[in-house]
Amino acid sequence: MRWKITTAGVLLSSLIMSLSNPTPLCAQSQHMLLLNAGFAPGTHIVKSEFEGTDISSFHLGTYVGSNFLISIDDHNRLSVGLNYVQKGYYYREKSEFNLSFDDFDVDLDLSLSYDFRFRLKLHYLHLPLTWYYYPSPSKKETNLYFLAGTHMDILTGANVKAYFGIDDIIKFKISTSDISDIGPVRKTEWGIHFGMGLSKPVGKYRLFLESRYNQALTPWLELKPFDEKWYNTYFIFAGGISFPL
Repeated sequence: MRWKITTAGVLLSSLIMSLSNPTPLCAQSQHMLLLNAGFAPGTHIVKSEFEGTDISSFHLGTYVGSNFLISIDDHNRLSVGLNYVQKGYYYREKSEFNLSFDDFDVDLDLSLSYDFRFRLKLHYLHLPLTWYYYPSPSKKETNLYFLAGTHMDILTGANVKAYFGIDDIIKFKISTSDISDIGPVRKTEWGIHFGMGLSKPVGKYRLFLESRYNQALTPWLELKPFDEKWYNTYFIFAGGISFPL
């Protein structure tokens, strides 16, 4: 009888504890597959020994891929991903200038304008390792979450387009995928990222929107004569759907 009473007491205590701590019942602690797509607006941080640090250029890239979300507990997730992200550089200079000739009794004054455009697109395989934190996880409500992590980007290709023109007199265009002449280009880039997002249940799936800031820790380009190092820095604004596994 004493053993039965003790066993019943243990079972009753376990039931009371589980009711007083209902986290496993209300949380979304399951593995998820995330499919996402969005935009990656970014710029460049150029660090030079002679001119200091300069932020230049703006490029609107694309972002698409998938992430596997591993549940650790009700509040914490760990994600590994396989994504494509496009980074780049854009520069344009447009101005007017005058040409004057005063020779052989000929007085000629020309007003001309020139236009120079340079666009570089860099294609990367984006491999992030991300920690997610959900302050108030819930299966039936919209969840706010925070994220932070590191990533490795592998350069898979590039496109260069350049244009130079002087009015309708001179027009010169270049289009190539070879960027070896620009300078020492690194094929692998390491960086960190952090951000936040919202996740909303729709049936057995979840829709999410998130933004994250990405900062490279290693330069993708080094210009030795000028001792310049070029770093990618960009945001990712993405949305998608997650599937329970």
